[in-house]
Amino acid sequence: MSEASVEQKSTPVRDAVAPFACVLLLFSGAIKSSPLLAFLPFDLTLVAAALVCLGLAVKVAVDGLAFSVDPRAVAFFAAFLPAWFFGVQNDYVDSKMQGMLLTAVAMLGSFYLLSSEVRRKRWAMWFVVLGGFVLLNTLAFPNVEAVGRLAAEGSNTITAGRATGAALIVVFSLLLVTRGARRLALLGLTAVFAYGMLETGSRGPVLAAALAVIAVALFVNQSGRIRRIVLVGLGLVAGWLFISSSDSLGVGRIQAAFVTDGAATESRDAIWGAALRYLSNAPESFTGVGWANFQSVLRNGEALASGDRQYPHNLLLETLVEGGLVAGLATAVFVALSLVRLRRSAATPIGVVLFAMAVFFTVNAMVSGDVNDNRMMWATLAVAWAVPVRPRRDAGRAGAGAGLTDESPTPLVATGQGPR
Repeated sequence: MSEASVEQKSTPVRDAVAPFACVLLLFSGAIKSSPLLAFLPFDLTLVAAALVCLGLAVKVAVDGLAFSVDPRAVAFFAAFLPAWFFGVQNDYVDSKMQGMLLTAVAMLGSFYLLSSEVRRKRWAMWFVVLGGFVLLNTLAFPNVEAVGRLAAEGSNTITAGRATGAALIVVFSLLLVTRGARRLALLGLTAVFAYGMLETGSRGPVLAAALAVIAVALFVNQSGRIRRIVLVGLGLVAGWLFISSSDSLGVGRIQAAFVTDGAATESRDAIWGAALRYLSNAPESFTGVGWANFQSVLRNGEALASGDRQYPHNLLLETLVEGGLVAGLATAVFVALSLVRLRRSAATPIGVVLFAMAVFFTVNAMVSGDVNDNRMMWATLAVAWAVPVRPRRDAGRAGAGAGLTDESPTPLVATGQGPR
């Protein structure tokens, strides 16, 4: 079924609610921590997951026999199952299993519920809206335990950094490929979200954002590459000047990553070294130590101050050490192929945004968080398989001046991939 025909079955309400539920599932932790929402008698994460599952159920019911499941997706998910039978039980195991179920729901929601271009545009828009909410929330209800760094009461700085960073990537990517009067508004939003991300003091989102916009400038196959390179260069210089001149504690933490002798990443070096040491013991390392059992490969002095909740803060190392060789290779292949597909489909403004977001979340996953903390990466990469890899030839020209409100759909190519 073509993407156009999928959109004909949709309604404006569905096209707004389905993407909202998908984004809410990714950032519910940052949203529900707000004191403004303390009155809610339910958990936002469970509500978001229920909405996505409801959307999937409706999709199955509407499509009937036409509903398809790609065998490659089944094989990918199956690669993560064996590691549940290894290792020992601890407080982290149940939490990680529940998190993986939510991550799988998020990925399925991205693939099946974002199968039309209009929904993908709404999806990106909701990242900006929720990123703005997180930023305002951190300013209105600062976390007193993180004085000097932007974080909301009940939340944390890395969550705030990722939320504002994701919004920054959306608006700045559009600025790079948009012409006309709306560029001024996009420039203003870029400055606001860049300020918010830097003030959190979270280094991962800063590195990821820089690499994401560089990737857009260099690798997106659209006209205006010189213009993009100049804009990205100016943006990076402006960010560097702000970092260098700021005396806030949040930005000071980012400064330390550049001016110290490596102490800022010393804890990461220890756990990365432990992971590589374990992986060098082939063939014993092929099966992995089991999900949530990374602490078993650590020696005295290498563990972080988080009890049993130890992980290497690198997605590939985590899946290789805990999930084993099959899960690690499946992850590497999925990430690489998804990035390639999104880069090839970046011929429209929303295609550029999706590619930039994928790079942003992937880099984050390589320096921070565990497999479920990086649910945003899994969901964004899953979108790659719902996006056509060869848009029509005039898509780049037609979309050159368009933003998220451009409603012209790009038909799915006849590759047998993508939702039907």
